[in-house]
Amino acid sequence: MHTENFLEIDEKIHKFVGFFTVKENFFKIIVKFPEYPLAGKVKLEVFDLSKKISLDFPPDDGETAQAYVKRLEMHLEGNFCDDSSETDDIMSGVARFEEMFNQLDFLEKSGNVVEMSSDCTKIRVSGMSGNEQHFLEFAVSDRAQVKVTDHSLPALPGEMFWKIGTIESHMASFQSFLGQLVEFYDNMHTIDELCFVVGPPEITTKTTHRIIKFSEKIFLKISIDPLIPSQISLNFIGPIAKVEPLREIYNEKIADWDSEMDVHKNLLRMYDMIYFPMKENDVETPCNICFDYLQGSSIPIISCDNTKCNVIFHLQCLKNYFVTLRSSKTMFTLAMGQCPFCREKLTTFLQLEADENN
Repeated sequence: MHTENFLEIDEKIHKFVGFFTVKENFFKIIVKFPEYPLAGKVKLEVFDLSKKISLDFPPDDGETAQAYVKRLEMHLEGNFCDDSSETDDIMSGVARFEEMFNQLDFLEKSGNVVEMSSDCTKIRVSGMSGNEQHFLEFAVSDRAQVKVTDHSLPALPGEMFWKIGTIESHMASFQSFLGQLVEFYDNMHTIDELCFVVGPPEITTKTTHRIIKFSEKIFLKISIDPLIPSQISLNFIGPIAKVEPLREIYNEKIADWDSEMDVHKNLLRMYDMIYFPMKENDVETPCNICFDYLQGSSIPIISCDNTKCNVIFHLQCLKNYFVTLRSSKTMFTLAMGQCPFCREKLTTFLQLEADENN
């Protein structure tokens, strides 16, 4: 038996959202504790890959939230673990291929785009109604056993498509996950529409972060958990003197995050703003190293810690410049050196470069 535990209570909002796998069963669990730290009047929702599971699991008298979650974990493991091995010998190879082609024919007639290699070993399904950017790619064995080799979903806990199955079963799992990602994609779409997004250069359905302009010389990197969109990670890019007050506000007000409100509105409320800067109102300030505004699809977002210095740089230009300095240092994901213009200290996050290339 194989289990992975992703269970943890967020004590700030008295809510638990997590993931639990028992052998090949993957569960998403949402638990709200109105009487935290006790488990009284608990509200429980459990989902597997394809549907919501009806589960009656009341708390014991006086049971704590922590004890309830632990007991829930043991209950799932005891009731959903199946050590019996699955066999794929019920149908003959010919019959399985026939069934696979019937499933593909149904998908095509339903408006999907189905592409297959000449040797029938690779299949791609795309153009799904309402989700035109999404796709699934399959590898087919000589016995018509189907395995997902690539997909358009963001990285999620565990290997959701690790089992060999049928086109139909994989498509059902895929559509189920798409249903759970509606809130995530809605949040990303709102940020794209209402903010000046400067990164990453290439945005796909797998991208889980955005870099937006917050104010002059300050940018925010917003990372959103695909399955728990109310859980975000916020990184601040800009001069330390201007960034530190913003970071303090974030740390003070994150406990007041409203999970019923989208990420964009929560951030506006947190920083007492009406709107974030928009692209059409932005002045294109060129990089002070290459003197261009656009470098591919990247724009300058790095400025030095001297608040009186008004220059700005592309991340890659600055990284190349730091290589020429003996005094520059790299620690973990931080690169430190001197501003090419005023010679004051300048710090940047190398991790941003990796994110821009993803």
